[in-house]
Amino acid sequence: MEEAIKHALEVQRKYEENRAERKRKYEEKRAERKKNVKLPSAFALEGQSPSGPRIVLSLCRS
Repeated sequence: MEEAIKHALEVQRKYEENRAERKRKYEEKRAERKKNVKLPSAFALEGQSPSGPRIVLSLCRS
């Protein structure tokens, strides 16, 4: 009986350690993805996109 309890506690401890490790890795990757996101400015889009200047003009007219 005592061995079963020890085993159950060991399994639970390993599970919690693995879960904490997975969560840490997930948070690191999430932070990395968040850091890599570049929001394009309106000026950068205007020259690159064929519809960029038209969108800007249509917004000015309305």
